[in-house]
Amino acid sequence: MEDQEALCRRWCEREGHGVVATFSDAALSGASIHGRAGLKSLISGAVERQFDVVVESFDRVARSQSELPQIWEMLRFCGCELIAVDDGRASEISIEAPMRFDGKILELLHW
Repeated sequence: MEDQEALCRRWCEREGHGVVATFSDAALSGASIHGRAGLKSLISGAVERQFDVVVESFDRVARSQSELPQIWEMLRFCGCELIAVDDGRASEISIEAPMRFDGKILELLHW
């Protein structure tokens, strides 16, 4: 967690952004959004439009094929950007296309 936070802080400094808050769910998997107090606090802050969100990679927010797009949509609705140090600014291509592509591969494998 400390490495991820340090990476994000360096990115913010390099890009000229200030860090206003940090949120983490130490020792919890990103496989589900349930029980993640840090994620809940992040979303609450987004509702108040306190910040844009910078993460190491999008899978740090959620690994679920259904939950990551939902969280991204919530952030967008609040006027917040989701930015991954590794992947850039979130977009329909970076968030939704990989999920659809993975599902299509599974569909083909089960054919």
